[in-house]
Amino acid sequence: MALLMRLATRQALLRHVRPSSILMKAAAPMATSPSEQAKAYWEKNKELGRPVAPHLTIYKIDWHTLLSGTHRLTGFIMYTGLAAIAAATLIVPASYPAWIAAIKTWPIAIPAIIYPAKVGAAFTVFYHLLNGIRHIAWDFGKGFAMKDINRSGYVAMGLALILAVFAATIVPSS
Repeated sequence: MALLMRLATRQALLRHVRPSSILMKAAAPMATSPSEQAKAYWEKNKELGRPVAPHLTIYKIDWHTLLSGTHRLTGFIMYTGLAAIAAATLIVPASYPAWIAAIKTWPIAIPAIIYPAKVGAAFTVFYHLLNGIRHIAWDFGKGFAMKDINRSGYVAMGLALILAVFAATIVPSS
């Protein structure tokens, strides 16, 4: 029924519209394909010497932007690491202590590699935790001045590094 109504309305309207009417004069021909439009857009910008925004040669990355990206990156690293460990526990037949003992026998398991890996793993946890506390403070409306944002960012980054180095030096008792 709706189709019949639509067709009848369309036919009635077309009878009253002449090709020389204002509606037909304002109508533009169909545009080119989206890929051709995009190509023309970039060619026009290249001819005019316009940079891609934000242009990397003039864009200065701010401290709070770097901290935001680091927060997202540490969250992603923790998630993928936890997912990999969970998948490994389902697939691997041995127990956790057996895997730790096996890793210690690898020729690559030297302190020059293990210690930075432990610092990196601890840093992701501590930085994400401390930056999350900053975000909770922001939820309460505290620390929105740029000076406070930068200062709390330095504190979060510094404390995360100190705590990560400290945590990596802890040797579990056997």
